[in-house]
Amino acid sequence: MKKISAIILGICVLVGCSTEDPFSELKEKAEVFELGGAKKLQLTKDPGFSIGSYETFNNIGDVTADAEGRFFVINNHRARIEVFSRQGEHLRSLGRSGSDPGEFQNPVQLQTDAQFLYVFDKDLQQLNLFRLNDLEVEGAINLNAAHLFSADSIQTAIPFTFELLSENAVMVGFRITKSPQDQQELYVKVGKEGKLIGEPLFRFKGKSLYVDDTMTTTVIMELPYAPETLIKTGADASIYVLNTSDFLVRKLNQDAKFQEARYYPMEKRPLNKQDVVDSYTNVYYRRAIRAATLPATWPAVDHFLTDDEGRIWVATIIAQPDQFRWYVLDDSGSPLYTFDLPRMETILLIKDHRVYVRRYNSRGYSDEILRYRFDED
Repeated sequence: MKKISAIILGICVLVGCSTEDPFSELKEKAEVFELGGAKKLQLTKDPGFSIGSYETFNNIGDVTADAEGRFFVINNHRARIEVFSRQGEHLRSLGRSGSDPGEFQNPVQLQTDAQFLYVFDKDLQQLNLFRLNDLEVEGAINLNAAHLFSADSIQTAIPFTFELLSENAVMVGFRITKSPQDQQELYVKVGKEGKLIGEPLFRFKGKSLYVDDTMTTTVIMELPYAPETLIKTGADASIYVLNTSDFLVRKLNQDAKFQEARYYPMEKRPLNKQDVVDSYTNVYYRRAIRAATLPATWPAVDHFLTDDEGRIWVATIIAQPDQFRWYVLDDSGSPLYTFDLPRMETILLIKDHRVYVRRYNSRGYSDEILRYRFDED
C-alpha cells in the first residue's frame, strides 16, 4: 500500500504564514467583496411541513435529500436512518444496530449523489452506501486509518468527516491527536473500492483544546472562540476552504489546486470574558475560562454550507449573541442575500430553494425539522 508522505501541502494557503496576521498575504491577492450590497432575504415557513416529535423520534442528527425529494434523517436515539417523502410522510427506516454493511453504531453524517445515499458512522469508521433506486445496501467503505495508511504516524488518525468529490471518490477528513494542544487534520481522497487515491489533499493544524491543570480537577475543553479551518465541496466538486478567524474563502479544484481567494471585510464582535463565562453552567469550565487568555474579538465566521446551485451560505458572528447573520454568495463569490436567524435554528440543508432547519421544540420536548421557502428576485 502506498506510503503517505509527511509533507504539509498548501499550508500557507490553508492557515497562513505570518505571525501577526496569518492571512495578510492571501488577503492582498484575494478579490475583495463588500457585504453591504447583499439584499435582505425573506424566509417563509412552510406551515404543513414538520419532521420529529416526542411521539415519533425526538433526537435528530444530520439530514439530506435526493433528486426525488425524499428526505433522509439520522435518528440518533435508535442509530438508524428515517426516510420521508417530500411532504414529510414517513416511508421507512434504514439500518439496524451492528457492524456489518448497512448497520450502524453512531451514524453522524449523510450525503447523496445521483446513485447512492452515503452514511458515515463515526464509531465504526465506516461509510455505508445505499442504492437510491431500491434503498438496499450497496456496500461499505472501510475508513479505518490502519486499513488505509501504512505510515505508523498516521495509523492512529480518526476519520471525522467526508465530502463527495465525484462518482468514484470521496474526500475524508482525519484528525491526528498528539496532545490536546497539538491536533492535526489530514484530508485524503478515497475511492469507492476503499483505497487511497494519490497524495494527501491537505494537512494542517486543527482546532486545539484548552487545558487548565491549575485546579484539583484538570479541565480539557474546546474554547468557543478558537478559530478553525472548515472545508466543504460545492455543486461542481470544487473545494472551499474557510478559516473562521476571517471571512476569507479559498476555492480549489478537487485535486486541491488553488484557484482563487475571496475576501469579505467585516467588523468582528468584541469578546467579553464575562459573556463567555456566563455561557457555561459547569463550574470547572467557568473557572477555566476565567484563567484563560482571551483574544480581543470573536472569529468572523461560525460555520458555512453549500447548496445544490453552487452558492455558499456563511453564518457570521454578530453583536446579538443569540443570532447569526447569514450571507448567501453566488458561484462567483458576489454577496447575493443576507438574513438573521436564531442560533437555536441550525440550517442542515439547502435544496430546491428550500432551507431545512433543526431546532429544539421546548413545548414538545423534542427536536424538529422545519422547512422555509425563499424566493429570489
